[in-house]
Amino acid sequence: PKRYQVQARILAQRNAVMTTLSNPGLPRPYDWDAPTRAARETVLRRDNLVKLCEQIGFVDKYLASRPPVVELRDWVVERLGHVRTRADLLDTLIDTLERRLWVEVGGEGTVTITFQWSDKAVAYQVVESATQSFLEARHASELSEMGESLAILESHAARVEQDLKASADRLDAKERAVRRSMTAARPPPRRPRVASDLEIARLQALLETKRRALADLETFRARRFSELQAQLAQQESVYADRHPAVQATRQNMDSLQQPSPQVEALRSESAELEREIARRGGASLDRAPDAERTDWAEAFLSRLDDSDPRLEYERGQLRLLLRQYAALLDRMFSARMEMDTAEAAFKYRYSIISPPQMPKRPIKPNPVLVIVGGVLGGIAFGLFAAAAADVRSGRILE
Repeated sequence: PKRYQVQARILAQRNAVMTTLSNPGLPRPYDWDAPTRAARETVLRRDNLVKLCEQIGFVDKYLASRPPVVELRDWVVERLGHVRTRADLLDTLIDTLERRLWVEVGGEGTVTITFQWSDKAVAYQVVESATQSFLEARHASELSEMGESLAILESHAARVEQDLKASADRLDAKERAVRRSMTAARPPPRRPRVASDLEIARLQALLETKRRALADLETFRARRFSELQAQLAQQESVYADRHPAVQATRQNMDSLQQPSPQVEALRSESAELEREIARRGGASLDRAPDAERTDWAEAFLSRLDDSDPRLEYERGQLRLLLRQYAALLDRMFSARMEMDTAEAAFKYRYSIISPPQMPKRPIKPNPVLVIVGGVLGGIAFGLFAAAAADVRSGRILE
């Protein structure tokens, strides 16, 4: 049977300038941002292949484009009682994808995705979907990793904020007891709202990150769709509607309009986080900017009487918590800057240098090779048959 090959090549390169400028004091190993790390596992992951098959309708297209011999074989197998369901056929096609979908990482930071199939349209759609899935998976994973770190910092900041508020309340009560006349004329500074549940604070920060990653991914897909629209308009002004380049661009646009596995996963995770926050009774917490979240504690310290030794221990504990809180806010600010930098640098880190193209001819079988091999094989078989006949007749003695 004929076999077509489609190939795409992605250039994945480091961009240490932007990330170093955002946080120059952070020590980083040499391969901390290797963009090609686990590229093969990302594409050939089982759940990713299942979603890829569902996205392009692989089962239906396989049933519609089977060669006559394969269709006859399936018909015979069904008549013998071995009926294959769609789930069984999907598992078989996924196993075939794992064997024929090759992901190779080059030494120059290139990722090459190659697929061979008997239907050139299916081969093209598989490579296009795999390429898009790899880019979206990288985009989502890079932002999600930073979002998880930001959520952990937010939960620790909420815990320190609770301790800071409790320490300020104790110190305020003790000061009023010691100097009731002095504190009556000076109202305490307004204190911000503090999360009552540390887990809710962490979930809220994680939900905010997931929503941001989802919005960035949808923006990335919309930008890619706009680029394809401009490319299609340029091609239609040169080629006819049935030209392979025009058909390939239209299929790219149709593929982008299909549900993305990464987008669906982010939406599912966001919905699960919203249900968990609602189950815990959490609501949206309006937080002030980081610069204002420590103002009330500093104002509270400034109004205390430093000359009273009876409050020295409580003041020291409050200053210690305030330094911890300020350090956490500084790390959160750096994490947000890293996330913004990663989002802006993504388009420079990954670029498709060789997009998938609709194949013009099959790579197998090779007609010239088959004809030459058949002629040489026929000559060799003729000589062998003649020599064998002479040997059996007894003419050849030595």
